[in-house]
Amino acid sequence: MVESRQKVRRHHRADIAGHRRRDIAVHRRSNIAELDAAPGICYKRRDKRRAPASYHNMLTVARLHSAPEIFCSLQGEGPRAGCPAVFLRLAGCNLRCAWCDTKHALGGGIAVGEAELAERLLRYRCPGLVITGGEPLMQQAGLVELLKLLPADLTIEVETNGTISPCPELAERIDQWNVSPKLAHSGNSAADSLVAPALAALNATGKAWFKFVVRGEEDWPAIERMQLPQERLILMPCAADRAALDAAAPAVADLCIRQRVRYGHRLQVALWSDTKGV
Repeated sequence: MVESRQKVRRHHRADIAGHRRRDIAVHRRSNIAELDAAPGICYKRRDKRRAPASYHNMLTVARLHSAPEIFCSLQGEGPRAGCPAVFLRLAGCNLRCAWCDTKHALGGGIAVGEAELAERLLRYRCPGLVITGGEPLMQQAGLVELLKLLPADLTIEVETNGTISPCPELAERIDQWNVSPKLAHSGNSAADSLVAPALAALNATGKAWFKFVVRGEEDWPAIERMQLPQERLILMPCAADRAALDAAAPAVADLCIRQRVRYGHRLQVALWSDTKGV
């Protein structure tokens, strides 16, 4: 009888242990599924014991036509407009603009290893790389590792909304910051979209240009209050397609003339209207 009770206890303990192992396994699978489904986040971590193995050395790239959005084109905005470059669009953004023209990059995305990304980018043999989004600075750790794999003489621009300060490694490596703070008509609150410390940090690099999507004269006071270098300001029409750009351009050009700042025509919209991936 005693031996029988001991066998029952052993079986009971074994059953409990088995249930615990199965529960842990289910929990782990659930966590990985949640990470895979989470929008626009890079899960690269230093401690491999605390992250799914599939996310080591990866960046989350925007998905376009079921593939990572990487393409060769002409830079459409900023002081290097018209220059050939390969574009890498990362997924995820911390803002939600009412007139966003890259909504497919707000969430989801495809996890791609940094080594594979470097190989893909170099295939285009372009003299410049434009890293855009979404908001690329949400994935700074992965970007630092990616750039270590690219040639030192590659000209690298980052398109950012100016709400996140760059880490020292990126601040040193990036050749040009194209900073696009969002004004009230974007639909974002000023607390979310106009982050003074981040704008100051980007300005301190000496490599930042500040380009604003504007609708007209009413936007100028908000821009002026930021006290950014006037010679580094670019005003661009708020337009999602070629027809809207043509309609909005004269008023913005007139504002630039009166305020003595640079006009930016948004070359990609003028050439390809609202086509994606060009």
